Amino acid sequence: KCHGRECTGAFSTSLKGKFMCRGEAHNPKEVKVEVFHPSGFSKEYGEDIVKVKNGSFFFNKTFVPHSGLTNIYLKMTIDAFCCENSVESNCNEKWEIRLPDSVLSCGHSSSTFDMETMELGFHNYPKVYCSNPTMFSNN
Repeated sequence: KCHGRECTGAFSTSLKGKFMCRGEAHNPKEVKVEVFHPSGFSKEYGEDIVKVKNGSFFFNKTFVPHSGLTNIYLKMTIDAFCCENSVESNCNEKWEIRLPDSVLSCGHSSSTFDMETMELGFHNYPKVYCSNPTMFSNN
């Protein structure tokens, strides 16, 4: 489920979900989807910004490899201002989530993968990912 997706040509993803901060719809500062392969980040595809409105997002993309890259996986990075303590006003948390292989389909079409609701304030995430989200910075 988390070893990378093998495709011989184009591959697609379609994601939807919602961000909450202590029970309220939340628009993170930035949400990115990045393509990786076993040796690391794939500069061939770069990163894509996910648009979030009223806490909800929908992301749909087809990737066409130029270098013959076939074993890939996706990570989502969430840069949010959702403090654990409601009296904090200047916190910034950055989360990284490795998405399961099932979010990718070989070819140009993909069924939508529902990432459900992610409650950022209480660090409560659906159990659909390869591992728990990792917080890699907290300023």
